[in-house]
Amino acid sequence: MKYIRLFGLLGLLIVLMAVTVDCSSTAKPLETEADFTGFITEVHPIGRGDTLGQILVESPADNFIDKYMVTIKDETQILKQDGDELRQVAFEALETEQQVQIWFSGPIMESFPMQAAAQQIVITESVELTHRQLAEYWAPIWWQDTDEDDFRADYITNFDFDGDWNPLNNWNNLPQFKLEAYIYYWVAETTTHWFIGYADFHPRDWSDDITAPLDQHENDMEGCLLVIQKGEGYYGQFVLMITRAHEDLYSYKDYDSPLSNMVREGHEDIDGDVEFETHNPHIYVKAEGHAVYGDLRWEEKGFRGEDGVVYRYTGQAEEPQNGNDRNVGYDLVYIGELWAKRHDPDIFYEFGTFRGDDFGKNKAHAPWRWDDKDDGEVGADHFFVDPAYLVDYYHDGLGNFSHDYIIQFQN
Repeated sequence: MKYIRLFGLLGLLIVLMAVTVDCSSTAKPLETEADFTGFITEVHPIGRGDTLGQILVESPADNFIDKYMVTIKDETQILKQDGDELRQVAFEALETEQQVQIWFSGPIMESFPMQAAAQQIVITESVELTHRQLAEYWAPIWWQDTDEDDFRADYITNFDFDGDWNPLNNWNNLPQFKLEAYIYYWVAETTTHWFIGYADFHPRDWSDDITAPLDQHENDMEGCLLVIQKGEGYYGQFVLMITRAHEDLYSYKDYDSPLSNMVREGHEDIDGDVEFETHNPHIYVKAEGHAVYGDLRWEEKGFRGEDGVVYRYTGQAEEPQNGNDRNVGYDLVYIGELWAKRHDPDIFYEFGTFRGDDFGKNKAHAPWRWDDKDDGEVGADHFFVDPAYLVDYYHDGLGNFSHDYIIQFQN
């Protein structure tokens, strides 16, 4: 009997060891729809009590709740998609840049980020961050001032809003077409940083004062450049923002961020402090001439004439209901479609200069011609073609800052 009992105990022990060691067994997942899908941006092992750790999961496609700090306990089922099969894996299998589906258990704490515990996590894939996802994540909130004399002329839209790619009729076609909100974007990338550009287009640069004939011109494009350092979190860390206002460039840093606050003036000054709504910077566009600045605080002080439009990235291009619409969605459009036409003489009078024949002729510039009139040894195309050179020339205190490009626009 002793031998039989010993054999039985040994058999049971072997079975238990096999279950413990073999983490590749097929598991049956929950069959309900996941509560949240996103990308892991941080992993925090804890290993205390029944808590294995926490993961920060983000989704830029969700414009209202886009971050969850998820607690993972002993009873949380962690699965990994392997073809058509789901395998059970350990907490250590969770890594940044993985896409995961999460089923929550218990209440959700409405903080930022939201706090919740996971009943089940499924690792669906490991993905490389795309430039589009970067542009969506950091997409600015555009505070567009409007003038009641012609508020539609202050609406943001795309160059081809009238569908004919003819820059010589944009001024006159403005009243006849919808002005749905699009922002052009592009990304240059070095081994240490991303440079994310955004450009807003208006069919008219206009004025209602006595000097109007001197100031107005057909077509108008202004914008900004965000400098993002890689390596801290999935989407990197904000370092600097540079905006364009006519023939000047202005620099802004985030004084609340230790990394950004290290940036100092070099050949150019720091012109102000960036404010954010979560991770999206506020930028401010003046009416009529549409100069872009980074430190006007209209979200606190209000628009200059008490009327204006606030555009937020939603992935849906909308037209404001009126000149004082505070909740308008915009979509991003890759500037490559415009860049591909950069040598088209029907669109560009010369490299980077749009054609226009109303009031001042041929006076609007694309981002590859955004020059500061008095910034020394920086060319008219550096903002777009070589932003690493521009940023390094302008400022000190950038830390580990490479000029070796992975992705770069070239003439």
